[in-house]
Amino acid sequence: MNDEQNRLIEVKKDIQTLFQNRYRVVALLGRGGMGEVYLAVTNDQAAIQRAIKIIHKGNHSKLNAYDEVEALTQIKNPGVPKIIEIEQNDKAFFIIQEYVKGKSFQKIVKESGRVSEDTVLLWMQDVAKIIEAVHNEGFLHLDIKPDNIIIQGDGKAKLIDFGVAQKLEKRSDGAGSIFGSRYYTAPERLRGEPNDYRTDVFGYGATFYFLVMGERPPAIKPNDEAPITIMKRKLESVQSPVIRFILQNCISFNPDRRYQNFRDIHSDLLQKDLYNQAVLNEEKKRKTRLYGIMAMFAAGIILIAGGGLYLNTARNNRYDTLINQGETYMTSSNLKKAKKCYQQAIKLKKGEPAGYQGLYETYTAKKEYNKVIQGILELFGNEPSMSDSAELRYLLGNAYYENGDYDQAEYNLKKAVALKPSLEEHLVLGLTYCAEGRYEKAQQVIQDLRKNGKNTDGADYLSGQISEKQNDESDAISDYKQVIDETKNHALKQRAILSLAGLYRHRKSFYDEINVLETAQSEDAFANNIPIREQLGEAYYYAAENGGRSYYKKALDQYQKLIDSGFSSAQTYRNLAICYQKYGNYAQADATLDQMIQAYPDDYTGYMQRCYLILEEEENKDQDQRDYSAFETNYRAMMNRAGDAASDDSEIAVLESRYEELQEKGWL
Repeated sequence: MNDEQNRLIEVKKDIQTLFQNRYRVVALLGRGGMGEVYLAVTNDQAAIQRAIKIIHKGNHSKLNAYDEVEALTQIKNPGVPKIIEIEQNDKAFFIIQEYVKGKSFQKIVKESGRVSEDTVLLWMQDVAKIIEAVHNEGFLHLDIKPDNIIIQGDGKAKLIDFGVAQKLEKRSDGAGSIFGSRYYTAPERLRGEPNDYRTDVFGYGATFYFLVMGERPPAIKPNDEAPITIMKRKLESVQSPVIRFILQNCISFNPDRRYQNFRDIHSDLLQKDLYNQAVLNEEKKRKTRLYGIMAMFAAGIILIAGGGLYLNTARNNRYDTLINQGETYMTSSNLKKAKKCYQQAIKLKKGEPAGYQGLYETYTAKKEYNKVIQGILELFGNEPSMSDSAELRYLLGNAYYENGDYDQAEYNLKKAVALKPSLEEHLVLGLTYCAEGRYEKAQQVIQDLRKNGKNTDGADYLSGQISEKQNDESDAISDYKQVIDETKNHALKQRAILSLAGLYRHRKSFYDEINVLETAQSEDAFANNIPIREQLGEAYYYAAENGGRSYYKKALDQYQKLIDSGFSSAQTYRNLAICYQKYGNYAQADATLDQMIQAYPDDYTGYMQRCYLILEEEENKDQDQRDYSAFETNYRAMMNRAGDAASDDSEIAVLESRYEELQEKGWL
C-alpha cells in the first residue's frame, strides 16, 4: 500500500474511535499544509453526507489551530458550514461539519467563463453579508478567493476554509505567517503589516474582479502598484457603473482608500439600482444634442410607421388573448401551458410587463425562486423602465423572501409598496420583518393594513405569523383559522391554509395537517392548487412514515397529479418512484423511473434511484436467487452522467461503497 492508502486507514481508525463508529469515511476531498478534509457519511439509514476536517496540531508554528476551531464553532451564520461536533486527540482536531454541495467560483469560471454582471451582483451581495457576519464575531478570514466560495444548488453562497482565520486581537504582523494566494492577498499583508477588515475587503474585491472579468487578477506585489493599476484599467470594460465603483473602492493599493468595512459594501449593493440609474441619466444628458438631430427625421418616420397600424392592432389583440389564456391556465394549475402562453406574449411585445409578470408567476408557483430573481434582474438591466413595475418588484421581493435574503426582500418590497400599496405587497414586507425578528416593524405593517377598516384579514394573518414566531401557537392557530373562515382574498386564504397546515406538521400533528389540506382541496377554488397539493403529498408521506402505511397510496396520487399538471421535475418523478418503492410496488417504481429517464435522459439521479431500487429488490430474495447485473448496468450509466457530482453526492458515495462490496464478494 502507498502512503495515501496507509493514511486513509489511519484516519478511518481515528474517526471510528473518536466518534464511536457514527461516521464512515468515504474519500479524501483535499489536503493542504494545515490538514486534510474527508468525505464521510453517517452510519445510519439516512446516510447523511458530512465533511470531516482534520487540523494537525503540529502546525502551530505556522498557524494557531485553535483559532480555526474557535472561528468555526463561534460563527453562527447560514453562509458558513455548520459544525456538527468536534473531537481531538494528541495529534489533531477532528471537526465534523456540514458538507457543502455546489461549485466554487473558481470552477464556475473555469467551466463557463465570465459571469453575467447581474448574477455577479447577486452572488457578491450574499458573500458580503457572510463576511460581515464573520467580522461581527471578531474574526478575519484572510483567504477570500474563488476557491473558497461555493455556490449551492439553491443559488446561495457558502464561505469555506477558515484555515488561516485569525481573531482580531491576534492580528499577525509577521511576514512569516502569511498564507494564501498572491492573486487575492492585499499588498500590506504581503508586506507583513497587521491585518484588519480591509485585508478581507481586498480579497473580496479581487474575487469580484475574477468573476466579472472571467480571468485571474495579476499577481499582487507588496510594494508595486502596477498590478492594481492594470486591474482598474481593465474594469473600464464593465458595463455596470455600480460594479466599477465598488471594485475601485475594494482593490485600492492604499487600505485607507478602500471600504473600511463590509456594512458599507452591502449598503452600496442594496442601492445599486439607484446608483446605476443616476449614472445612466447623466449619460443621457450628454446625448441630448444627438437626439435633437434625430428629431429632424421624425416626420418621415411617422409616415412610414402609419402603414403598420393594422398590424399593431392585430398584435395587441393577440397579446391580450395570450395573457388571458395564460391566466386561465394558471387558475387551473396547468403551468406548462400557462408558461407557453406568456413566452409567446413576450415575443410579441417585449416592452410590456404583463407577459413577464405571468412568466415569473409560473416560476414562483413551481418554487423556482432563483429563476425569478435572475430573470427579473436581467430584465431590469435590459429594460430599465420595467423596474417601475410594482408587480415585478413584488415578485422579485417575494422570491428573495422565500430564499431567506431578507435585506433584498425588504428593499424590493418597499419599492413595490411605494408603487402600488396593495395588500400582497404590504403583507410580504411584514412577513420579511417577522422572519428577521423585527416585530415592531411588522406591527407597524399591521397598523397600516388595518387603516380605514381595510385589509383586516391581512393584518390577522400577519398577527398569526408573529405569534407563531414567538412560539404562541394557540394564538397563531386562532388567527389562521379566522383568516381561512373570513377572507375573500384567494391568495391570502392559501397562505393561511399552508401556514396552519405547516404549524400542525411542526407539532407532528400529521392528521390535523391532512384534515386542513383535504378540506381546502375539497373546495373548487383550491381543487387543483399546486402548493396545497404538494404539501398534502408530503403530509401523506410523513403520516405513512409514522405508521399510517395506507397513506403511501394517497401520497402517490398527489405526486402523480403534480406531474400531470406540469409541475414536474426530475425530483418530482423520483419522489413518486420512492413512494412506490416504500409501498412495495417495485414494478411501478421501476416504470416511473423509466418515465423520469425518458424525460430527463442526462440526469444521473434516475439511474441512481434505480440502483437503490435494485439493491432493495435483490436483498429481499434468497442469496441463490440474487442477480446484481442490472445494478451494475445502472451504476455505470449513473457514473457516466454524474461528472463532477460523482465526488460530491453522498448518495453516489454510498453506492460506490456497495459496488466495491459486491465486487469483493463476487456478485459482480
